[in-house]
Amino acid sequence: MKTIWDRQLLARRPGLGQYARLIDELKQEDTNGFFNILRMGYQIYEEILIL
Repeated sequence: MKTIWDRQLLARRPGLGQYARLIDELKQEDTNGFFNILRMGYQIYEEILIL
């Protein structure tokens, strides 16, 4: 039951803006943190979003 709650919470994050804020902050202030969280550089991340 907890797993379902966790997934619902994660699904709401982009709508609430937390995800976008985190990505922007990491991109600007902590490129190593960005890579550690997403396992890709920002340029690759942007290319995937465009696709």
